[in-house]
This record gives sequence, C-alpha cells and structure tokens, in this order.
Amino acid sequence: MRNGVLCLSSKKDILSLDFHEFSNEVISTVKLICGNSQLDEWKQQEKITYWSAIVNKIIDDNVIEMGISLSSTEKKDIFNITQDNLDIKDLTLDTVCAQSSIKHIVLTMLRKKKEIIDFIGDVSSCKNEGNKIMSEVVNAISHHIYVEIFKE
Repeated sequence: MRNGVLCLSSKKDILSLDFHEFSNEVISTVKLICGNSQLDEWKQQEKITYWSAIVNKIIDDNVIEMGISLSSTEKKDIFNITQDNLDIKDLTLDTVCAQSSIKHIVLTMLRKKKEIIDFIGDVSSCKNEGNKIMSEVVNAISHHIYVEIFKE
C-alpha cells in the first residue's frame, strides 16, 4: 500500500485499489445504518471490536495449530496481557468480539467488485488460496481505514 493505493500484481495483470474510496464507503455505510448521531458511539465500539477480533483470530489460529484448548479464564488472561502490551490509548479488549464492522463492510465491497473477484480467480489455484488472498486484501484495506478513522 502506497499513497492510499493497494496494488496487487500477477504475471499478467495489475490491480489498484484506492483505500480512500473504501474508507468513504465504510463511513457512508455506517452512517446509513447507525445515523450521523450514533457515529461516535459506533467508533467507540468499533475500536474495541477491531482489535478484539484480531486478537481472537490469532488466538484461535494458534490453538488450532498447536492442537490445544484454552479455558475462558486462560483466554481472558491472554487478552489482558495483550491489552497491556498494545500501545493503543484507551483500549479495552473484549473476548466475545468476532468481526469488525470495518472488515465486514470492506469484504462486502470487495465481493461486489468483478475485477477483484476475477483477479483472485486468476492468481489462485484453489478456493482456500483465493480466500487467503481475499483475507489479506481485506486486512490491509481495513487497517488503513482504521488508522484513518482513529488517527492511530
């Protein structure tokens, strides 16, 4: 990502995605759903959800990879340690948060774009690989939108 543009390239194609377009669409969608008056409330909740969902995903991936299980107390302890180590002002993590609305909206937008679907189809050999590429694109765009919204 450079100058607000994420460039994806393959042997035969280059695809550029402007994250400002996505950012404007995310805010417009949130305002449509919540209304202008509740935008600040949404921001407060999204800040918690965004980081909590990332931590949850990392924990879940590691638990699966290691073939172990965690009690809810152990998971809470990991969240508390993570929260203490993240350098994000006024952050509270919540173990039940599963998906950020920023990521959900970005994923919905990307799935509607024929050029991204075609590009991923061309560069991936299977559905799992395509899903991984889509996830990486969603994460990259979503993080830049988060930074733009929260100035962190």
